[in-house]
Amino acid sequence: IDGKMDSVAAVQAKLNMLAAYEEELAGRRKTVPELDKLMDKIMELGCPPMRQFSLTNRTGVIKHRMKDLEDLGVEKEKVLREELERQQMMDNMRLEFAKKAEALHQSMEERIDVLTEIFVVDTVSEAEQQVAEIDGFRASLTEVSKELESVSSYAGEMNVMGIKKNPYARFELGDLEQMMSLC
Repeated sequence: IDGKMDSVAAVQAKLNMLAAYEEELAGRRKTVPELDKLMDKIMELGCPPMRQFSLTNRTGVIKHRMKDLEDLGVEKEKVLREELERQQMMDNMRLEFAKKAEALHQSMEERIDVLTEIFVVDTVSEAEQQVAEIDGFRASLTEVSKELESVSSYAGEMNVMGIKKNPYARFELGDLEQMMSLC
């Protein structure tokens, strides 16, 4: 595939260029029968045998090249369609990561708010109640940790696919890991 195609739009642009190329080729393909008619007229007019041979060879080369161009177009379209499918899958992965990262970030923010909240208590029982709530809340950090592992694993899959940038995500994996360290 010629040129860098790192997005659905880039592949779609190449497909559009290929469609324009095929339209041009179709217009030229219509001229091949006219060439055969011209050859017949030349033969009727008594063209010398060596010149007939030369013209026949040229016509054959033109027809062969037209066929090669058609085949090349079919192959190029197949490759572009496969790349479009791959880019769409990668785009979906970027979007899915962004959703997961956003939800995880929000969850961690809420936990940090609770854990950094200053409590004012008047009695020992109130203090014990607050400590119990915090202890119960800390247990939920295990869930957040598992979510972070899941997001990290997903980021690994994205890396294997060659995804380096994610325009949909406000937070990268490093941001989430740093935030987790605050929990």
